[in-house]
Amino acid sequence: MRVYPPYFAAVFAAAVTLYFWRKNIIGIHESSEKALRIMQITTVMVVMLIVWCIVTILKNGYNPVPLPVPANLKFSPKGWAG
Repeated sequence: MRVYPPYFAAVFAAAVTLYFWRKNIIGIHESSEKALRIMQITTVMVVMLIVWCIVTILKNGYNPVPLPVPANLKFSPKGWAG
């Protein structure tokens, strides 16, 4: 099954928004505990991502992408042939 990424992102964002709206309707106490739990999980995921990035850079080296200045832009005579 293939999903068009922009549609998936829009539906996912709407679902998350509806989820938190519903939880806020229930009440502050219950929804704030769940929101805190989600933030804790998100923080752990971000820390894991940063550690993964640092390990990857240390393993493979840092190769910055050249800036898009005219000296770095090279075009073929045909242009983009897709």
